[in-house]
Amino acid sequence: MSGLIQTMKQRFSFGSSKVAQQERARASRAQTTLTATRRVPAAVACELSDLLEASKHRNPRSSGFRALAARSQQAGQHRSRFIGRGMDFDEVRRYQPGDDIRHIDWRVTARTGYTYTKRFREERERPVYIVLAQTRSMFFGSRHLFKSVFAARLAASLAWQTYHQQDRLGGIIYNNQQMQDYKPRSSQHGLHYFLKGVSGFNQALLDPSHANKIDDHRAYNQNSVNNDQRSNNTQRRYKPSTDSQLEQAMQHLTHVVKPGSTIFILSDFHDINPNTANEGLKTALNRLARHNQLCAAYIYDQYETALPQVGWLGIGDGEQRLQINTNDPKLTEHHHARFDQHEQGIKGLLQPMGVHYVSLATDHNLDQLDTGLW
Repeated sequence: MSGLIQTMKQRFSFGSSKVAQQERARASRAQTTLTATRRVPAAVACELSDLLEASKHRNPRSSGFRALAARSQQAGQHRSRFIGRGMDFDEVRRYQPGDDIRHIDWRVTARTGYTYTKRFREERERPVYIVLAQTRSMFFGSRHLFKSVFAARLAASLAWQTYHQQDRLGGIIYNNQQMQDYKPRSSQHGLHYFLKGVSGFNQALLDPSHANKIDDHRAYNQNSVNNDQRSNNTQRRYKPSTDSQLEQAMQHLTHVVKPGSTIFILSDFHDINPNTANEGLKTALNRLARHNQLCAAYIYDQYETALPQVGWLGIGDGEQRLQINTNDPKLTEHHHARFDQHEQGIKGLLQPMGVHYVSLATDHNLDQLDTGLW
């Protein structure tokens, strides 16, 4: 236990101020409590400590993100289309009226007899949004991990990657009853706050009463940031309308996402029928894809693609339970065809809009995220 506590201390080095000491003490107490009270396997539900460990092997220079010129007005590690004074040298070219005379390259000017000036391309940070589904359909797993846990760990890996690249992290987490959005922030507090939300929604699947406690970590936000940040809350909870949860999340993002952002969608898309997809969802996706980079991960379990031939098998969704004969060839063929039709339908819905698409089984090695899934 002491080793885990030490790991968390190293992960969050807040400094030497009084507030920093309080944060370290709070983190140590939280880690001790989480370790002592775990009652379910890590494959079924993830604790905050699991998500904090997702920072391991996350190389800040080896990313699955596709190169996309950033348009943000804040400094970061991505080259911007804006030309001016900055940290990254771009080129030397002939002087033009209006150029800053402070950037004249006198050596090239003396050598050529013409006035030349240096240009720089400023590095800017890129907002990254993670849209994470923690719905009842995600609370399923036959081996390795539940889909909800796999998605949560993938979200944590992307969140840590975003933090290491000094980009701003934001997103939306939703289940069947509520949604919660997070304003993009590049601080360690913002990362911790988002991961606590991921853990809260994930545990709410195991214990529905936990859903009422998802906002309990607001106290962490109030105790960890200054007065200016307190007045600008990072979460807004609201109940879904008659539209699908994903559709409402996408429509919300069209109002808050700035051009040049990257949006990751992590879901099994069970709330979307690709044959009857609402025009509101298509419109929102088109608007977002026009000026942003969209990446979608279709998360599935192996039993959803092919049933094991083990005879009679009991399955349930938490409310109903039935027995199926997995040795029935017609049943297994229909089961596979239904999954394939849905997965291909979602793929056909997203890719024409310019969404980078990948399907991931729950036994996928998350370390391969760095090899360029998108």
